Amino acid sequence: MNNRNRTDNIAYSCAIATAIICALFCITIGYLLTQNYSKANAENIVDNPEWTELLDQLARQPQNQKLKEEIRVFDQNLRQNYFNSQKQNKTYIYMLAVGGTILIVSLKWARMVRIRRKNIPDFSDDTVDDQLERNLNFQLIIIIGVLLSLTGIAASVMSDKTGDFTVAKIQTSNDPTPTKIDKVVSLEFEKQWPTFRGPGGQGIAPVTNVPLEWDETKNILWKIPLETPGHNSPIVWGDRIFFSAADEEVRKVYCLDASDGKILWEKPVLTAEKNIPEVMEETGFAAPTMVTNGKYACAIFANGDLVCFDFDGKEIWIKNLGLTETTYGYSSSLAIHKDILIVQYDQGYADDGLSKMLAFDIASGNIKWQQKRPVNNSWSSPVILFENDKPMLITTAEPFTICNDPLTGKELWKIESVEADIAPTAVFGDGIYVVIAPNYYAKGITVIDGKPEIKWEIEDNIPDTCSPLANDNFLWLLTSDGNLACFEIKSGQLLWVHEFEQEFQASPVLVGDKVLLTSHKGETFIVEAASEFKLIGSNKLQESVTASPAIANGIIYIRTKNHLFAIGKK
Repeated sequence: MNNRNRTDNIAYSCAIATAIICALFCITIGYLLTQNYSKANAENIVDNPEWTELLDQLARQPQNQKLKEEIRVFDQNLRQNYFNSQKQNKTYIYMLAVGGTILIVSLKWARMVRIRRKNIPDFSDDTVDDQLERNLNFQLIIIIGVLLSLTGIAASVMSDKTGDFTVAKIQTSNDPTPTKIDKVVSLEFEKQWPTFRGPGGQGIAPVTNVPLEWDETKNILWKIPLETPGHNSPIVWGDRIFFSAADEEVRKVYCLDASDGKILWEKPVLTAEKNIPEVMEETGFAAPTMVTNGKYACAIFANGDLVCFDFDGKEIWIKNLGLTETTYGYSSSLAIHKDILIVQYDQGYADDGLSKMLAFDIASGNIKWQQKRPVNNSWSSPVILFENDKPMLITTAEPFTICNDPLTGKELWKIESVEADIAPTAVFGDGIYVVIAPNYYAKGITVIDGKPEIKWEIEDNIPDTCSPLANDNFLWLLTSDGNLACFEIKSGQLLWVHEFEQEFQASPVLVGDKVLLTSHKGETFIVEAASEFKLIGSNKLQESVTASPAIANGIIYIRTKNHLFAIGKK
């Protein structure tokens, strides 16, 4: 046997051996992937029968604190298992791709050698000497080692943590006083209700001349039926009202005439994304509130569709950001600063490196900047405040409260401050940022010389869904089971607590010296914004409400399950 024949024999045997090993490897990984995927689906909180039973029990026993704690622990364990399983699936898929690639290369290698050598010798032939056998075994060991190394590399790549995030250095002064923030800077922007919870995202109305009494007919300027569901709040600019709606099949954006509720246009939102995200009923497919800058109106949906329309209903641009890895569904509302559209896209766990902040040019849809975020998935919304006319983008998600420059994305400061599923949005009053760790605590953060620090912590009457409300004197916390607590914002000292025997999902708003809070049953309570509790009155609409109200031009807009109401003085 000449040397070339021997070489070809060895090469062919190596190729076949590698192909067999890769085939067995791919079959094993495929089996593990299938098993893991089936287990993840079985543990999905959306379809979990134990979770559904616990929620049913809570509906019957809304004041059962032990049951609430059991739900919280059960929820946390299910979510952790779910995301760990998703991460493992990614590792398996990567390993499967590596094994499949080597399998294909090995088969092509064997075919090439076979073509060159039409007759493959029988290796049982005594002409193959001991040296050739040792060479064959050595090369097989090398190939198997390479294969295992690639597998290890793949697993390592999939489990890599995100890189370190460094707090940017800020010029300090000798005056150790807390940062003072102006909630908004544009007078025109301040007159409108252009974002979730109004200008600055703080839930403070730009007007005070709203009615204090209404019902199904009294002081109802108009109401329109809503065919497609959505939990987002309406936004208002001048004589235009915008909101979005969606279900599994359709996604829509609406524009109404604020004077009479007439639908000026209704536009479908269509991208190539066909996958339907799994969401909870409380979240739905259109939870995020839209934004507008007076020229464009933008919306985002649970499947990642992000769209921009002008005021005449012309679609300016549209794109899909991909499905988020969240259990409840995506609900972070959009934010805006001048011509910059801000998207908080948190998902998975911090170690997954999936969470990010995106900024787009609102006129073109081009990306202006994006930043990785070392945080877990969240449902809170970004807010933009101003320090001496300098914009500051504030976000919360476990474990950090982070401040970025919305113009560049540069991180200005961050502080470890929250845990668990963050849904409430941050507020600001009297030099203090207030952030919520649902069902755990509220923390007051001050920023001195560009350095954040925790000033106080509250552990009772903590919301899980409703965002807090604050001015320069008081902080109000509203729990889902109806406890409204008022604190001195400077110290975090409790002033009073009142228990409403109703459930709440909509966040409270401040209108002058009055706090308005709308229950899930559609009843709006009006409370005096003072150091002692005083109920001024209540008004019923007899329809369920989950969206926070919008207030502009002396009119309160309340989105119920079936209608949009305009409430104003007649």
